[in-house]
Amino acid sequence: MINPMNPNGTIDSYLSLDAWLACGDDSGMAQHLYQIRIERIDRSCNMARFYYLSLQRDLFGAVCVVRNWGRLGTGGQSCTDIYDSEQKAIAALLALLRQKLRKGYRFRATAAALH
Repeated sequence: MINPMNPNGTIDSYLSLDAWLACGDDSGMAQHLYQIRIERIDRSCNMARFYYLSLQRDLFGAVCVVRNWGRLGTGGQSCTDIYDSEQKAIAALLALLRQKLRKGYRFRATAAALH
C-alpha cells in the first residue's frame, strides 16, 4: 500500500509517521459496526430530511453512536455519544431509531433493492 503523504516510500527516521507501513494495520480510524439511513419526505409541507445512525469504535476502543441529520442535499449536523459497552450503545441506537420511525422516518430504498 502506498502512503499518499509519502509516495516514494522512504522512511527518513526511526520516529517517522510512516511506521504504519511496517505494522500492516490498515483498518483506518473509524470502524463502522452498523450503519442506518432513514428519510422523511413530505412534499405537502416541503419536508425532505435524512437521519443517519452509525455505531463505531473510536481510536481508544470506546463504542460511539454517531448521528448525522439534516435536509436532504446538505451535510447536516452531527453528534457523537460515547458508551461504556457495545450493548449500551446498541440499545441507544435502537431507541433513537424507534423514535425516528414513530415520527414518520422510513428506510430509504437502495438501487440494489430495486433490481
